[in-house]
Amino acid sequence: NCPIEVLNLEMFCDLSKLRVLNFNENRIHRLSNSATKHCRFYDTLQTLSISKNLMKQFHLDLFNPFGSLQLLEAKHNAIMSIRGSFNSVAYLTLVLTKNKLKTLDLCRWNVPNMVILKLDYNNLTTIPTCLESLVNVTVLNLAHNQVTHATIQKFSQMKRLRELVLSFNNLATFTLNSSEYPASLETIELVNNNLTELDLSLIDKTNMIAELSVTVSKLAAIPQSIGNLKAALKIAFTNCTIEVLNLEMFCDLSKLRVLNFNENRIHRLFNSATKHCTLYDSLQMFSISRNLIKQFHLDLFNPFGSLQQLDVIHNGMVSLRDGFKSVAYSLALTKNKLKTLDLCKWNVPNMIILKLDYNNLTTIPTCLKSLVNVTVLNLAHNQVTHATIQNFAQMK
Repeated sequence: NCPIEVLNLEMFCDLSKLRVLNFNENRIHRLSNSATKHCRFYDTLQTLSISKNLMKQFHLDLFNPFGSLQLLEAKHNAIMSIRGSFNSVAYLTLVLTKNKLKTLDLCRWNVPNMVILKLDYNNLTTIPTCLESLVNVTVLNLAHNQVTHATIQKFSQMKRLRELVLSFNNLATFTLNSSEYPASLETIELVNNNLTELDLSLIDKTNMIAELSVTVSKLAAIPQSIGNLKAALKIAFTNCTIEVLNLEMFCDLSKLRVLNFNENRIHRLFNSATKHCTLYDSLQMFSISRNLIKQFHLDLFNPFGSLQQLDVIHNGMVSLRDGFKSVAYSLALTKNKLKTLDLCKWNVPNMIILKLDYNNLTTIPTCLKSLVNVTVLNLAHNQVTHATIQNFAQMK
């Protein structure tokens, strides 16, 4: 936060113990290095930050000699172009967030040890070229750009890529139906795009994708190929236009812990599976809040032997159907339109939390003795007119 406008790295050449250089929030528009010898700080510098300055062009070749550099930050500079070849053996995190890059060509990059590349909040309209240069990058962040088209093949040569972030772009489709994809990929984030189609059909079933998140899109249906994500721990389709959900689609996902379908238009939830699904033994959390379910069939969840939390908040639900036999410890039915609730067909020995607040209940639910281990019962914001402590006497 000084009025520095020009920076010459040669000034630090002989500082053999220097680990960190920070020039954030200045007025630097020119960065150079006039050194004519091998500087001692090339072997020691680990962090250089020059964020929130005024650079329009950024010459990466200035950093080729820095063999120990771990973090290079040039955020929030309005950089429009990256210049020079980049040859670095450093185990580097490169952060170019919040600039004005429209394109990026990596074909002259030789960065065998780079681990993280952040390009979020730029003006990129296409995926950078020559991504195969990023052989050891584990995290690639392209969020908040203007990319309109992408396929998983674009990233297939990034063998170590674990996390791919493409949220807040203009993607209408994201093509995953390819046998070529990053072998180590675990997480794909596609939040806030214009997705109408997602095809996973040709993804090898040995893939390592652990998390798939699709949020704020026009996707109207879960792709049938979702069952190919055999390593998935968490799947989320939120704020989409999905209307019908069949749990059978996830039947063979034996590692799946979390399913999140909040903020869709789901009015029908069912399970057409005719066998014991491996999902029943792994799923721990299911959330289907802010949808359009009027009748909720609790018996759908009776087979789920590992379920811990079930959230069905804000659905306009008027009735709960069928008996509930579950090991779940938490059930949230907040902000619905329940007028009565009969617990006589419930067998929930592990339940400790039951939330029924913000409904239209006029009486205390019957058969509260079914809630033998419940420690928290929330009946706030209802229309109950009469209650005695005896109603709750069997809740030991």
